[in-house]
Amino acid sequence: MRTILLSLAMALACTAALGQTSGADSAPVTSAAPSKAARVVLISSVEAEYPEEARAAGHQGVVILSGVVLAGGTLTSPAVKVSSGSKELDQAALGAFSQWKFNPGLDERGVPKDTRIAMPYAFYKDSFDDPARAINKKTCADFAADVRWFDLTFPGHKRSEMHIYELTLGAFWGVSLMPGFPNADRVDGRLKNYEAIFQATFEDCAKHPAANFMTTIKRRVF
Repeated sequence: MRTILLSLAMALACTAALGQTSGADSAPVTSAAPSKAARVVLISSVEAEYPEEARAAGHQGVVILSGVVLAGGTLTSPAVKVSSGSKELDQAALGAFSQWKFNPGLDERGVPKDTRIAMPYAFYKDSFDDPARAINKKTCADFAADVRWFDLTFPGHKRSEMHIYELTLGAFWGVSLMPGFPNADRVDGRLKNYEAIFQATFEDCAKHPAANFMTTIKRRVF
């Protein structure tokens, strides 16, 4: 009798458990409403003026700016989060950043909210595409000023971190990879030791400040 009662109790327990599972499976499924969250959107910006004295002295780099975009879209508490290494560039970027306009971020319900943001602003002197910063017109004196400022501002850092280093190395690699380029293997071998080429060019430019920078470094590469 005791065995029968135990079996009956177990059967009832199993039935109850199955019933609970079945009830859960048959309950109506409700999907969560899609999130309406959205990030802050920049809608207009003001370009910072590159301070001429800072440019001539070789100052360049990236400023990381921060602030809070309020629910109404107003930018408050603009500040320099990470310096470029130049106070002049930092202040120029901050002045421009303070005038930028944003659409506020939205929470999951689509309601505007206060949002802290961080944005980079770059100051680079040289370009192959922008005529106003044409590297082909750069003098050795200007290049030497860039290197000296970098060495003074970022002691312990390698010159391979300089923008002009990456810019010129990338351009030379691109040329050497062109189909039919003569002496490509020889040039590739030299570019693998570009730090030495860069250093030798700096020494050449220190001796001949009026010379053209690109002409000087090309002699070392090609």
